This record gives sequence, C-alpha cells and structure tokens, in this order.
Amino acid sequence: MLPDVCIQQAVDADRAVLQNLVAQVCAEPLVRFFFDTRNPPLILDVGCAMVARQNHETIGVAVWAQDETIAVLTGIVVRADRRRFGVATALLQVVLDHLRHEGVRLIDVTVGAQLPGVCALFENAGFRVVGRSVEETSDKMVWVHFERRLMGRRRQKT
Repeated sequence: MLPDVCIQQAVDADRAVLQNLVAQVCAEPLVRFFFDTRNPPLILDVGCAMVARQNHETIGVAVWAQDETIAVLTGIVVRADRRRFGVATALLQVVLDHLRHEGVRLIDVTVGAQLPGVCALFENAGFRVVGRSVEETSDKMVWVHFERRLMGRRRQKT
C-alpha cells in the first residue's frame, strides 16, 4: 500500500475532482469501451462513494448503488500512476465494511473479462463468479458477473 493513503466517504466538495478522475481513467481505450457498451454514464452520488486520498490528492474512488439489502458496485477507479499499490483493494475493503454496516447482504459487480487484474481483485476479496455473458456485438465483449454475500450485524433502524 502506498504511504499516507486515507480512504473516506466522499462529500459534495469532492464531486468535481471525482468527475475529473473518472474522465481521465475513462479516456483509456478498454475502460472507455466498458463504460460505452455496458453501463449508463457513471453517476457520482457522493453518498454512495468512497475516495482514496494521498497527501490531500484524490487518487481513487469506488462508487455503488444500493437499496436496503442489495448493492451494485458500479466502479472502482484508481489513477494510472497509483495502480498496483493496493489502492483498489483498500477501497473495496472499506466499501464492503461500510455496506455491511448499512445492512446490505448481497453485492453484485460485472467486470469485462478482458480486465484480468480487475477480475482478480474481486476474486481475492471473496466474490464468486455467478455467470458470464457475451455481448452480441462485433467485439463479442465477455462479461463476468460476480457476487458476494455479506455477513455481520444489521444496522439498527432509528
């Protein structure tokens, strides 16, 4: 893990920085292809986002959507020059802990099979493959569908 990395809930003041970070990462061809072909535009709801900062600079973000018991992880983005240092793993662990505390019991995520490092991130975090699908386009994009069940104490409603 990189030194001096802090992971915390995103706040409204983070919105512009996060949109810039996502735009930078989405400029990479394979990542752009993923977002263009599979997902609607990544919506940054700061209430469902964790940010990774190093020395007050935002270097990563994890975004999800959730209801009472199910969450869908819609993206984990780390700056290219900060990858392979455990930032995505740390972001994912904080998100899992947060969602468990919120009472979420099931997390889904879909990843392009062409991104073996991303698939390994989820496999190493205890997600299991629940299916694969092939996009019926000229590119025949293969998608891997993962899920993870969370255990733990359910948050008390007040």
